[in-house]
Amino acid sequence: MRSRGVSLGRLAGVDVSAEFSTLLIAGLLAWSFAEGLLPAVVPERLPIVYWSVGIVGSLLFLGSLLIHELSHSVVARRNGVGVRGITLWLFGGVAELESDPPGPGAEFRIAAAGPAASFVFAAASFALSLLVGYANGPRVWVVMLGYLAVLNVFLAVFNLLPGAPLDGGRILGSVLWKIRGDRASGMAGAARVGMVVAGLVVAAGFAEMWFTGTMGGLWTVLIGAFLFSAARAELAYYATRAALGGVPVSSVMLHPVQVTSMRATIAEAVHGPFATSSQTALPVVDPNQQIRGLLTMEQVRRVPAERWGVTEASAVMYGLDAAALVSPSDPVGDLVGRIGASAHALVLHEGRLVGLVGPHELQRAARLPAGGNPVTSTST
Repeated sequence: MRSRGVSLGRLAGVDVSAEFSTLLIAGLLAWSFAEGLLPAVVPERLPIVYWSVGIVGSLLFLGSLLIHELSHSVVARRNGVGVRGITLWLFGGVAELESDPPGPGAEFRIAAAGPAASFVFAAASFALSLLVGYANGPRVWVVMLGYLAVLNVFLAVFNLLPGAPLDGGRILGSVLWKIRGDRASGMAGAARVGMVVAGLVVAAGFAEMWFTGTMGGLWTVLIGAFLFSAARAELAYYATRAALGGVPVSSVMLHPVQVTSMRATIAEAVHGPFATSSQTALPVVDPNQQIRGLLTMEQVRRVPAERWGVTEASAVMYGLDAAALVSPSDPVGDLVGRIGASAHALVLHEGRLVGLVGPHELQRAARLPAGGNPVTSTST
């Protein structure tokens, strides 16, 4: 997951931020408008005119990207899916959802909302361009608004290409989900198509450079390469989820689970529960034996050894929001997208801790048959 970057506040109840690469895009757009498009179409204007219109135009385009992602977020929330936030970055933007859509219909609606918003923005820009022209307004704004309409039509059409991680890939994945009855399988199929689409985009970029004798297609090649990498990552993610879909958590979880107290030092945890078990994390409990967090070996290694004896588990542990809470009957495949920053899941039955799942258990689950033959995994 990418860094959230610089916070831009909240819109429609969603946290919005931008990576520093967004400034690069804004600058490149403003430069291309001010030094290329506007002087070529509307000559003999002062540079300050070109640059002022170019800067505003680049900001409006970034605003259209934000509207695109906000549309995904608003529709997602209306379909019962929480949204962690929106991040604008080098290749556009991303809305980070908290969970999977509840069904293929919701997946379709969430995916289609972005391109639909881009088409609406394009129509509004084109109408405003005509209005400014009809009113004999500044021609630079007629051209800029018209170009924003073209850019948003391109954005919508490009995003509708049938391959993940594009919106068209999500739409294709929702259709395959409906047909196959399994989201992971459907999205894996869309990711495979996405790799093909990305290859075609790269080929188109090289063809442009070959036939024009310029480097104009280099940006297309870079976009295609990014899409290919993203599609391959999605394929690995959803293929793993599909493979684990039929394996219950109870088949791979560690049981029984050793715990440590909030006041225990790291030294006590290392020489105690960690030393006598195969656990890579320890649930941290309060005096009432209520789980308050999770201490992982990763966190232990970040603390200098000379401070282990004076550093309490509560000072470095993950909070419960960094771990997945699941039941023994849940499919392991669901953990792939929920396991959190701690890389572990706590298995609860009727509110009682009965197991622990970490990276090693997930690896073992991938080797089990779909039914998940029961195994007896112990922490000792």
